[in-house]
Amino acid sequence: MVSLRFADGTLGLIDGACPADYGYDARVEVLCEKGALFIGSVEDRVLSRVTSDGRVVGRTVESWRTLFREAYVTEIEHFAACVRDGRTPQATGLDGLKAVEAVVAANLSIARGEPVAIGEGDTTRPGPPPRGKATP
Repeated sequence: MVSLRFADGTLGLIDGACPADYGYDARVEVLCEKGALFIGSVEDRVLSRVTSDGRVVGRTVESWRTLFREAYVTEIEHFAACVRDGRTPQATGLDGLKAVEAVVAANLSIARGEPVAIGEGDTTRPGPPPRGKATP
């Protein structure tokens, strides 16, 4: 679990677990003073069964490959079109670097047991493993 404080003081929380024995789980929840936004579901929406007692029964998504298939195909098509047409992709290498910097900062924070600013860690090599974890 990672706690975040954005530049404007807003707090954020990222919770992740892998693997989840019940299926692939990737959701976003945004909770605010006046409401909430929920994106994603653990349920495979292709088939759901509703029982006479009001229960909804369905299958969970088994893999990230299943959940994000269309997104990856769209991303590859967009990138190929950008190469062909000489355009800059919507997601750039800088976006990827920023995501890696956030993960490096989170791992350093775990290892140090204290808050770490994004960009504080060295993204060119892996940091120390979290305490209590064996290195491969």
